[in-house]
Amino acid sequence: MSTFRGMVQGNTGQATRLGTANSGLRVEAQSWRGKVEVFLTDLAGDSTVWSVYINKHKGAGPSRQLIAEGEFK
Repeated sequence: MSTFRGMVQGNTGQATRLGTANSGLRVEAQSWRGKVEVFLTDLAGDSTVWSVYINKHKGAGPSRQLIAEGEFK
C-alpha cells in the first residue's frame, strides 16, 4: 500500500510515482546550476519525517546542504 505520492509537471505532461513506508519517497528537481532534493520517510506509522537539500548536479551548484527538515505527526 502506498504511503507517499510524488508528482511532477513538465512540458510533456504530468507524472506521478508512489512510495511505501519501507521505500520512502525521494524527489529531485534539477537544473544545470544544481538541484533540490526532497525526502519523505515513514517512522513506524507514527509520523513522517521530511527533509529538503540543495546539492550539486553534473558538478555544478553547491555541495549538499540541508535547507529544512521537519516532521508530520
